[in-house]
Formats: sequence, C-alpha cells, structure tokens
Amino acid sequence: MHAPRCVDGGGGIGAQLEREHAAQVGDRCAGRAAAEAEGCAGARRSHARRDVRTAGAASAERRGGDPHRAAARRHDGHSRLAGSCGSGVRGLAERLAAMIRVEAVWLSTEPMDMRAGTDTALARVVQVFGAARPHHAYVFANRRSTRLKVLVHDGIGIWLAARRLHQGRFIWPGGGCGAQQSLTREQLDALVLGLPWQRIGDNGIIRVV
Repeated sequence: MHAPRCVDGGGGIGAQLEREHAAQVGDRCAGRAAAEAEGCAGARRSHARRDVRTAGAASAERRGGDPHRAAARRHDGHSRLAGSCGSGVRGLAERLAAMIRVEAVWLSTEPMDMRAGTDTALARVVQVFGAARPHHAYVFANRRSTRLKVLVHDGIGIWLAARRLHQGRFIWPGGGCGAQQSLTREQLDALVLGLPWQRIGDNGIIRVV
C-alpha cells in the first residue's frame, strides 16, 4: 500500500514552506543592507561636515590665527567702534558747551510772556538791556515766577531755553531792585533749581551773631 502524495506541480508543502522562509530571510537581508547603506551615507555626511569645519579653521589660522582669536578680534573691533561713537558724542557735547559758554548772566525783574519766541525774547533783551552781547545770558520769568526763559547769544546765533518747576516758584526779585540784575554762574545754577540764590556770594556772609 503506498502512502498518499500531493501532486500539485510545486514540489509539495515542504517546498512551499522553504520558499516562504527563503523570502523572509531575503527581506530581512535586504532591510539590513539598506540600513547599513544609510548608516554609511550618514557617516560620510558627518565626515564631510567635519572636514568643512576643519578646512574653515585651517583657513582662519592661515589668515591670522585660530577661530577663537578671530572671534575675539571681531568683538574687540565692535568694542572699539562703540567706544569711538561714545567719544564722538562726548566730543560733540564739549564743543556745544564751548560754543554756548556763558561769561555773564543778567536777570530782568520785569515779567515776560512765556509764549514769546526767539525773536520776541531777543527784542525784549534789546529793550531791557540795550543789546544782546556774545556769550551773555539773559533770564526772564513770567508774572507768577513759575516759568522762566534764558536767551544766550553764542557769538553766531541765538539759543532760547525754557524751564518750569514741577512744584513751587522761582525766587525772583521785585521791581524795586531795578529793571536788571547781574548774577554769577553759581547764582544762576541755584536760581534754576528754585533755591534762594541771593544767599550765594557776598550776601551769604555772616557778619552778625
């Protein structure tokens, strides 16, 4: 009696299982090969980037030192530029201070409308003091002594400055003291702060105890 056989033209079930196993093994090998290929490509890219960085560092060294020193030189250059700008601003401020230097200060006891512009204030200076002299400052206040304006002739043009106290009033002499008074620079500094400027100088000397 013969054992039954499957005749399907494909070599039987065993052969089919062998083919399926071989296909699975082939897929795994193909996947592993693809992964290895990708890893090799990534390694090549990493080496290329490292080579570029190395070439850049070598180029920087050829130009004048290592890249860290080059970065430090760029930072120093920026610092020097900022320093030169700062010194330029300071120099401009010094030139402006020299241009508008004040050699004499005059105060008008008569009030002036604080809406006056440069031309009106200049006309008032000529009316009260007779002329606007170079490097002289002329100080006016409003009727309530809460605002003041200072006109300065710098020898070339006219400067007009305005000041208002946040609280209080400026110490201002009455009309009985004459239409004009001469002030020192220290007295002017105290006046614009609202301090009793009359006590600065000879008037501040204590003679009686």
